Amino acid sequence: MLGLARRALGFVVLWFNRNIRRLTTAGITWLTYRVDAPLVKSLEDLRTLCNHNKIDDDGNLEFSYSTFSFVTKEHTVYCGRSLMRKLTLEVVNESLKPVADKDVYPEAPSHITRVTTTDSGFFIKGPALTFYDELGGSEKIAQSLLQEAEILEQIERNPHPNLVRYHGCQVYRGRIVGLVLERYPCTLEERMRNGGGDVDLELGFDGLKSGVMHLHSLGLAHNDIKASNIMVGVDNTWILVDMGCCRLFGEDLIMAGNPQWETSSQQHDKDALSELWIWLTDRKPAKV
Repeated sequence: MLGLARRALGFVVLWFNRNIRRLTTAGITWLTYRVDAPLVKSLEDLRTLCNHNKIDDDGNLEFSYSTFSFVTKEHTVYCGRSLMRKLTLEVVNESLKPVADKDVYPEAPSHITRVTTTDSGFFIKGPALTFYDELGGSEKIAQSLLQEAEILEQIERNPHPNLVRYHGCQVYRGRIVGLVLERYPCTLEERMRNGGGDVDLELGFDGLKSGVMHLHSLGLAHNDIKASNIMVGVDNTWILVDMGCCRLFGEDLIMAGNPQWETSSQQHDKDALSELWIWLTDRKPAKV
C-alpha cells in the first residue's frame, strides 16, 4: 500500500510540475490560476476586447476600464473586465469568469435549420458578447441571438440577392451557439477606405435600396444600416448583413444603430440610407 501511495504522489508531483511550467510559459502564476478559468495563451484569442472611456473635467476622453471575452472550442463563454489599460495574460486569465449558457445561448427551437459541418466559405456569427458588461445576467443577449436566427429563417424563405445568405444554426448542448452565414470578401467601408476600386456607387446603392425595400415588404426594418454592415461580393454586389437589430415594425429594440431608437421603424432605414449616400459621395474619387 505504501508503494502505491508513493507512486500516486509521484504522478501528482509530475502533473503539477508540468502544468506549472505550462502556465508560466503562458504568463500565468500558479497562485492566481483558478480551476474554472480558461487558459488564454494570446490576447488575439479573445473573442472581444473593448476599452470603455469617460469624459474628464476638461472634456477629454479618459480610459475607464476594459472588457473582454473568450470562447472555448466547446463553446463555453468567459467574460471579464479590468481597470488596467495595458492587459497582460495573467490579468486576463485571472479576470475571466464563466458565463451561464442561458445568458448568451438561446434554446434551439425544433424548427430552426441546423448546420453540422462548416468550411472556410462560411462566417459564424456568435452572441453579441460586446454588450455583456451592460446586458449580462438579463438573458437579453441570448434573446437577441434567437430573434436574429428567426429573422434570418424568414429571409431565407423570402431571399433577395442584396440580403445576407443564411445557411442555418450551429447547435450545441441544445442551444444556438452560432449563425452560419455566407462569407464575403470585404465590407463597403473597407473598400471605400482603400480607394473604392471599381465600385459603381449608383448601381451598388440601387441594389442595396432594393434589398431594404424587400425587408420592408416583409414588415421588417434593419435598424443598423451603415457601411460596415454592407458587404461587397465578388461580383461587386452590395449585400446587407448583420440582422442583429432587424425587427418587425414597432417591436422593441434590444440593440440598435442609434442608442436613442427604442422601437423598430422604416424611418430609421430611410434616414440611414440618406446618411450613407452622403458618406459615399464625399469619398467618391474625383474624375480626371
